[in-house]
Amino acid sequence: MIGKVCEVGRSGPGARTIERMLPRDHLLRRVDRLLDLSELRSTLAQHYSPRGRPSVDPELLLRMALIGRIYAIPSERRLCEELRYNLAYRWLCRLPAGAAVPHHSTFSKNRHGRFRDAGVFRLLFENTVRRCIAAGLVSTKDAAIDASFVGADASWQRKMREGDLAGAALLRPVRDWLADQDAASEVPANPRRSAPAELSRTDPAAAWSSRTVRGRFGYALNVLIDTPSGVTLDVEASPARFAAEVDAGRDMLARTAERFGYRPKRVAADTAYGSAAFLAFMRDRGAIPHIPVMERSEQAKGKFPRAGCRRTFEEKVSGVKRDRPELARLLDQVRDDDVVMVTRLDRLARSTKDLLDIAEKLNEAGAGLRSLAEPWADTTFPAGRMVLTVFAGIAEFERAGLPADKQRPGCRQGSRCAFRPPPKTLSRSDRARRAPGWRGDVRPRGGQAAQMPSCDLLSGAGKSYDVRRRKW
Repeated sequence: MIGKVCEVGRSGPGARTIERMLPRDHLLRRVDRLLDLSELRSTLAQHYSPRGRPSVDPELLLRMALIGRIYAIPSERRLCEELRYNLAYRWLCRLPAGAAVPHHSTFSKNRHGRFRDAGVFRLLFENTVRRCIAAGLVSTKDAAIDASFVGADASWQRKMREGDLAGAALLRPVRDWLADQDAASEVPANPRRSAPAELSRTDPAAAWSSRTVRGRFGYALNVLIDTPSGVTLDVEASPARFAAEVDAGRDMLARTAERFGYRPKRVAADTAYGSAAFLAFMRDRGAIPHIPVMERSEQAKGKFPRAGCRRTFEEKVSGVKRDRPELARLLDQVRDDDVVMVTRLDRLARSTKDLLDIAEKLNEAGAGLRSLAEPWADTTFPAGRMVLTVFAGIAEFERAGLPADKQRPGCRQGSRCAFRPPPKTLSRSDRARRAPGWRGDVRPRGGQAAQMPSCDLLSGAGKSYDVRRRKW
């Protein structure tokens, strides 16, 4: 049955003492005045048994979680420890002075169980938004949508492909994620969207993102904000993919209109939301989108200008291998006066000989070769053909090699004239150590460093070297 510790927590002599000690302008006093948990017990009633021993009060757990977020206490062990002696925390949690603090494992059990099934955090958030709307803090004029990247606690080295999911040895997070995917009966908004190429063995729900320098798994925290007042109207977490962020923005606008009647006149967002489908969704809802349009009329997969490209070939096989079907199709379909454009030359071939062979085949077909990353590699101009001709001469020289009678003497001479590093330049302290009569840092009984008389390495009369301090 549900515990009721918070209902009687502020009665008794101990509670009155804490009430007098807490300052009037304390932050937790203002938070307590705005916190409304009246619907919590009715929402969680079906998740508790009507009989048995009283459980940990769910209101106590939520108040403790709120303290951890306000004061940036990420560890639940540390939060339980500070609640034992912090009077302000006890006052907000309505925990009597002699009551025991819940165990830290209780948070995980309730967060992944009752709280998740009942949607408790969503309930508290929406109640707070309703109070802001009732107080007149929210207008229905302008809104903004954006997403922030939140890194997942998953190593980039523990990746796996989709084909590895069929293996028998799967970790518990992967099994739980697969169970949630099978239990979800919703049809995806875009069934043609491909599955993620890489999954994390630790957190498979996270998405691989290249927004950081090295790339890592993470999530996107999507937020819908009323810009005149700065009130957050809705939040939703999604994998760190642009398509998932756009879907989350569409869901947040539809949810706020259904539950709060919030229909802004203008919506601002960045270019990631500038797709035709999202702009059409905004227009159907009667809102003016202040969103840069995602212009792709001059692109083909983000690389080639469509104005000059008739067909695009995308090779999946590595350039090291000789059997490349897309390259064979390109060479078969190329015609006179065509120009073959590549992103980089190393994407077309991995050796100079291979590159020159391909360029020669294109030349025989009457076509040219152009690279976007290397502007000089353009056989449609004389300068580009000259550069490839120089490369061809160097490659021919490497293929032909030197005569055998000249190679063997050169190899023997190279073996005799092996590279020897230059002699190391000694510092003054190293030269002093190698001087005759030096015995290290020898100190007399008085504690002074031993003075070494000058030798042939130390020129000048009357000079001495302080072995302990290593200076003149």
